[in-house]
Amino acid sequence: MKQFTILLFFLTLGGVSMAQSNLQFNQVVLLTFDSNASPYLSQLYTVPAGKAWKIENAGCSGSIAIHELNGLRVSHTINSGNSPDNFPIWLPSGTTMKFYNGGSYGCFVTILEFSVTQ
Repeated sequence: MKQFTILLFFLTLGGVSMAQSNLQFNQVVLLTFDSNASPYLSQLYTVPAGKAWKIENAGCSGSIAIHELNGLRVSHTINSGNSPDNFPIWLPSGTTMKFYNGGSYGCFVTILEFSVTQ
């Protein structure tokens, strides 16, 4: 019975450790867009495979919103200079998003990109 318990312990420990991933900093990503195109939607951005994005900040002369997330319309407004409770926003690989620029002259989004390692 003792051998079975020890075997079960190591199998469980191995399963838990295999389920964990680490994040390794890769680069800073700066997305910029302006209101030249109607209706002020940015292009589609996709988090690359094997990466995770951490949206750190956004800025513009007005407000900016995540308008589409994985093809679904959402309304997550990020006001420039707003309280930091909007940040960070973590996105896993494969996530697609579009931003809506509320009529501002130009906007930016700063992102930290991490590689997902085992």
